[in-house]
Amino acid sequence: MVLAAIAAGVVWWVKTRTVGRRAAGQPVEATPPADSPAQDSPGDRRDLLRFLTVLGEAMLDISAPLIQVNHTLRKVATAGGAPQAAIITLPTALLVSVSGVEDSATAAVGAGERDIDLGQMQGITEVADQASDGRLTPRDGLARLSAIADADYPYPAVVQIAGYAAMSIGIALLLGANPLDLAVAAVLGILTALVLRWTARIEPVYSAMVVLATSFIVAVITFLLARTGWDLNPLAVLIPPLITFLPGAQLTNGTIDLVTKQIVSGSARLTAGLMQLALLAVGITAAASLLGVPASLTRNAGQSFFGPLAPWAGVLIYGVGLVFYKAARPGARRWILLVLVVAYAGQVVGGVLFGSAVSAMVGAFFMTPAAMIVSTRPTGPPPLVSFLPGFWLLVPGALGLVGVTTAVGGGSTAVATLVTTGTTLVTISLGVLAGLAVARPFEDRLRARSARR
Repeated sequence: MVLAAIAAGVVWWVKTRTVGRRAAGQPVEATPPADSPAQDSPGDRRDLLRFLTVLGEAMLDISAPLIQVNHTLRKVATAGGAPQAAIITLPTALLVSVSGVEDSATAAVGAGERDIDLGQMQGITEVADQASDGRLTPRDGLARLSAIADADYPYPAVVQIAGYAAMSIGIALLLGANPLDLAVAAVLGILTALVLRWTARIEPVYSAMVVLATSFIVAVITFLLARTGWDLNPLAVLIPPLITFLPGAQLTNGTIDLVTKQIVSGSARLTAGLMQLALLAVGITAAASLLGVPASLTRNAGQSFFGPLAPWAGVLIYGVGLVFYKAARPGARRWILLVLVVAYAGQVVGGVLFGSAVSAMVGAFFMTPAAMIVSTRPTGPPPLVSFLPGFWLLVPGALGLVGVTTAVGGGSTAVATLVTTGTTLVTISLGVLAGLAVARPFEDRLRARSARR
């Protein structure tokens, strides 16, 4: 029953996005007939085919749910005069075929290998929305996607590195860090940011080694300092620098893909996410074994050195660091911070009322309507731009990392922790979909009200 409700919720949300645009007065292209002139011109057909493949590749790179990618590309094909276009979508590949009057044109492309920042993600989502409504021609869409892909990081390198350090400090505060923990977490965050910059253009086949080596180095430094008598909370120092490696969004989208019958995509994304967790866990466990530090030290002490307001400050510090590290657009920054605060508030309320196992679901439930409603504001980012920071804040990946590390280290609570991890992923999916169901009517009304102004 639960899985059926999730699947129905996702399908309903994707299909009703067009209704929201009609309510807001935005043009929605009527479905052209099968013999539309767009198919009669080989040049137009090639532009449409190229645009569909490039747009689909970009949407896969931002880890959009597969049902959303398929629905968007079909709407774009229909708006471009090719309603019979055949589209096959996989997590790392896309196959598109567009029929003409006398023949068909087919293209295939790989995907999922680019690192997309929040500003680029917002631009890609805007292109997808406008093209699916018929407000953007394939040729113009290709030009915009090319400009988005070629855009450089808009700030000096020192800003990006400082942003990552601020993210590490914010997450450390959430995990009950003391002043020494914050200092070490900031230094390790700077080190991780430098590694990520140096390896930004590395071949994808070697990316796994970057994850493994980074987690090993960070863990060695953490455990070495702990062994020499430093008063450290190892988890508050260890997890924050590795936060961007945690595949929270990937695991959650994989779960959504599975329950919406996208079995290949869901299985692939879940497997890739679990492999990422395993790489992190092996790196940490290898460091612990090398230095003689038990893996149980990675458990959080659960105490806040700075008092009850420290986690809230951590949310804001993390958010400010993230919008600069991931290059969010200036107009979107305050909205991302607002969604993060709502997500954490929901998680706190859920923890008080229902316990830690359900707190992530409540946080996701509150975060989703906030992200949907924020997206109706003139400078508000698309929901996916707000979701990604929220996933990292809810830390489903961090919970999974602790569980896998305990399993590799032979901890007695490994099974219970891994079961809790799986439950957390499902509850986050439920929270997101329940939030979508609640937010949809309000989003339509807000869009209609904005259009009348």
